[in-house]
Amino acid sequence: MHFLQITPRLSMLTLGMVHCYLFEGTYGPILIDCGNPGDGPKILAALVHRKHRPADLRIVATHLHIDHVGALSELQAAGSPAAV
Repeated sequence: MHFLQITPRLSMLTLGMVHCYLFEGTYGPILIDCGNPGDGPKILAALVHRKHRPADLRIVATHLHIDHVGALSELQAAGSPAAV
């Protein structure tokens, strides 16, 4: 799985019926939403493909439904200092 480039700084990753977005800004990568439980490995693989480390990632959840924060603990376990 890879992020699909939408604009020069914004990409989308399709995770089944949900999506997450990667904004590559001046201060590092920002993941917008993080899918369902079990989506963590897919997100991490796509981040590595973009040459990002979990430790550099910031995460923003648009709201607290499970399909938007489900993989948060998986990303934290991989080293992301994720805070919603």
